[in-house]
Amino acid sequence: MASDTYRAFVDGIESYLSDSKSVGPASSKSNKQIIDEIKSRISKGLMKVDLTDGSMVSYLSYAANDDTESRIVSGGPRKGYWLDISEKPEFDHKPIDEQFVEQGKTKEKISERDLYPLTELWLQSKGYTSKDMSNLKAGGKWGNPDIIGVDRVELFGAVELEISSCEVKLSDSMWEQMIFEAISHKRFSNRSWFCYRVSSDGVPLPKGMEGYAERYRVGISQIILSDSEVISLKNKKSEPLDFLDRVAERVPAPYDPVSLREKRDLIERTGVTITMSF
Repeated sequence: MASDTYRAFVDGIESYLSDSKSVGPASSKSNKQIIDEIKSRISKGLMKVDLTDGSMVSYLSYAANDDTESRIVSGGPRKGYWLDISEKPEFDHKPIDEQFVEQGKTKEKISERDLYPLTELWLQSKGYTSKDMSNLKAGGKWGNPDIIGVDRVELFGAVELEISSCEVKLSDSMWEQMIFEAISHKRFSNRSWFCYRVSSDGVPLPKGMEGYAERYRVGISQIILSDSEVISLKNKKSEPLDFLDRVAERVPAPYDPVSLREKRDLIERTGVTITMSF
């Protein structure tokens, strides 16, 4: 819901709550007080938004209960709204899986990022338009997959977007925790994969991983690359196409319906357009 109109509306509310020192339950403002103030600012030319009362109520509720970027707090039914003035920690990029590997007489650092171009290409081979989205700051904890893919289907003027996502790791280390990143993406992804590297073909899935995948309905893919091959990708001595057949889907990712609102929020966050460009 990150449209310009929504953002301007929320900014106006936050300004009002700040000006009126509504910073806790004792100084909260009702939804009527807030909407009346916003209407007053609009009539005075201080805000340029065009919203019905119903849209304002909906936007206010979303900002207070769902928008992780908003500082508006809801006290619950009939307890009003106020501004959260506590210091929020700056969002930092999620930790990147990195390793130092022996390369001759030296050690070289490799990262999960070195696998992103190959994973992007793999999603493209499955019919998706794909993009590295790991650097996005919006979305909250585990709100941005490493790679997102979108497939656009149109029939008789109706358009449907299938969202896919991949969470990429250098190994199966701590997979019981890491797989929940892929699981969390199911709130907006129709299909989600947990992808991790193994150094040789035929490596079995860790005990219990397939059960997790089936229970939480995520796919599992192994990226079969040696240390030297990852370094070759990193240094662009090899192309992702050289290793496309090294991505092996061990557990297919099942399709699940997803809330249109969650899809919309992801699409607005990532900048994907209806023509499938990022």
